[in-house]
Amino acid sequence: MKRFSVFFLLFLLFSPCTFSATTFLTGHELLEYCQSTLDVLDYNFGRVQMETEYHLGSNSGKCQGYIIGVNETLSKKHYCVPSNYNMLETASVVVKYLKDHPQELNCPASLLIARAYQKYFPCG
Repeated sequence: MKRFSVFFLLFLLFSPCTFSATTFLTGHELLEYCQSTLDVLDYNFGRVQMETEYHLGSNSGKCQGYIIGVNETLSKKHYCVPSNYNMLETASVVVKYLKDHPQELNCPASLLIARAYQKYFPCG
């Protein structure tokens, strides 16, 4: 069973996103939500905020929930999130990964967060 779990995780992390993500939050949505998180946590980067506070807070909560969920459920053998990380830093990493990999935005959000962690928080 352990071998299957490791194989499945490696398959998800390294395979292209070729399956339907209709029941999952996608990278497109995650990018929107995590951009809201950056706006909330970094005081809008000096930009005028056009969204309502409710909408901004709701989107930010979705991003933070996905990030925390992935951080707590995936195997930590493939990435090493610093113990002193904060949500602003982590959301920034996720947004950067999503913007750098627009071809993956149809993939499930949890997969993309795992890939971002693997790229920006490598172990060793």
